[in-house]
Amino acid sequence: MRMAAIMGMVGLGVSACVAPQGGTAVSSAAGSYPVTVDGAAYTVDIRPGPAGQQLTRVGAVPVPGRTVTVARDGSAMGYDEGLPAKKAAVEACGSAGGRVNDGAVAQFASGTWVFKGGCA
Repeated sequence: MRMAAIMGMVGLGVSACVAPQGGTAVSSAAGSYPVTVDGAAYTVDIRPGPAGQQLTRVGAVPVPGRTVTVARDGSAMGYDEGLPAKKAAVEACGSAGGRVNDGAVAQFASGTWVFKGGCA
């Protein structure tokens, strides 16, 4: 009986190590994923990073997950290409075994779109 209690406590400790703030385990695999959206080729990088933000009625709240960076192959993306970037992020996150945090706020930076907390 004592051994079962000790094993249970060890299990709780391990599970606490893998769940980020907010209690959602990040299960997507880090890496670069080639994606084609509407005939255009993109490279999507999924990496560990800080929590992003999601806008709600009560203000911005943290959204845990991996950072997703979307770049078009061959030329920089424009500020007006958020929708294709989101489509590429959704496809790559699914290929990585994760799920997209739809509410994660995207940022345009140096010809790429970045979704902090975009893939869990």
